[in-house]
Amino acid sequence: MNEKREYLYHFNPGHDMALANGHATFIPPLAVQQMQRDLSLLPIWYATDKGIVLSEDIFAMDFIAKLSSVSPAFKSRDIRAICPTALPQIFQSSDTIWDIQPWGWDWAEKAYLRRCGIPDSFIPSNEQIEDIIHLSNRRTAVDLLPRLCINDHYIGESYYYESISPCFQFVESHAACVFKAPLSGSGKGLNWYRDGKYSSPFERWCHRQLSTQGGIVCEPIYNKTYDMAIEIHIDYSGKASFLGYSFFNTTPTGVYRYNLLVPDSYCSNTSYMQNIRCELIPHLLTEVETIYRGRYTGYIGVDIMICPNKTGQPTLIHPCVEINTRLTMGILAHNIYSQYISQKHKGEFHIDYYRKEDEALAFNQDMQEKHPLETEGKYISKGYLSLTPVYKNTHSHAWIIIE
Repeated sequence: MNEKREYLYHFNPGHDMALANGHATFIPPLAVQQMQRDLSLLPIWYATDKGIVLSEDIFAMDFIAKLSSVSPAFKSRDIRAICPTALPQIFQSSDTIWDIQPWGWDWAEKAYLRRCGIPDSFIPSNEQIEDIIHLSNRRTAVDLLPRLCINDHYIGESYYYESISPCFQFVESHAACVFKAPLSGSGKGLNWYRDGKYSSPFERWCHRQLSTQGGIVCEPIYNKTYDMAIEIHIDYSGKASFLGYSFFNTTPTGVYRYNLLVPDSYCSNTSYMQNIRCELIPHLLTEVETIYRGRYTGYIGVDIMICPNKTGQPTLIHPCVEINTRLTMGILAHNIYSQYISQKHKGEFHIDYYRKEDEALAFNQDMQEKHPLETEGKYISKGYLSLTPVYKNTHSHAWIIIE
């Protein structure tokens, strides 16, 4: 009997919070639950052909059909959405191997998918979930960083402390530093310290992290010029493959704002990109295979920073700011650009949050009128496109603009 492989996708944006919580019964805050509903169809933009996306949106297939009518490249894909109650039916075939791909694996996601009727044979074991939690800890990046500083093109310090005394000493010895909770999302769980004095609120924060997570990551604050990431996939044999770059923008405190939609050749003539391509990536892939082989299959994103040298030129590379052991917005943006956007054009990928009802709907209508979508052959060449459905009660919204 010939076995076939099918792919099922689920967007669970509360993953990072669930990792830190550590319980199968974890329930995300209401705002995160709303985000999960609003953006449930995001996986259609990185799903394989014939992929299935899990969504409670009863109009999901209408939205997919609409995309097929405006994007010739999307029309060539065969992607469908199903609601959770339909899952038990699709797992009845015994000759199908299912590859389940949530945004990230954690105890709560495993429990949810089991409740939906997905057999244990297609879900990571408890030991595998423990491995993913261990690999997702920022200590993985702390340990990897010095091994990636292979010559004087690279900079970076990061320390993992398990008691309060070295945290105090670190603050006293640095004019500006950032402390990180070991388990939290990229750009989250951060405490920025800029006056070189150890205060009572800061001490309480440190004690809380030490008591709940067993450690704290301490780093100097760098005068960065650019944020970017190296996107990687690890297959079932443990081989790590370079997928591409992502270039993104954050707030001064590290909160994600948007991704650029650009080719991998973006900034290719700079010295730092040449060093990343020729030096860092081969070294990084070898290290990733050593760390992840046999423990994790899927996507990881390694955030890096480009920093100025003594003359102010952006030549220095911080090779491992964060490691996200899950899908990332950078992987999503890279896939959108490579599969749906004309390579002659550039743009931005955004995820916005709106407090009031109707705000997202009004924004969507306004952008459609001001920036109508244009295509060159199969690919988008200009204009605005909503990546997820927008209704009256939508609060989180994913969209792109191409120029």
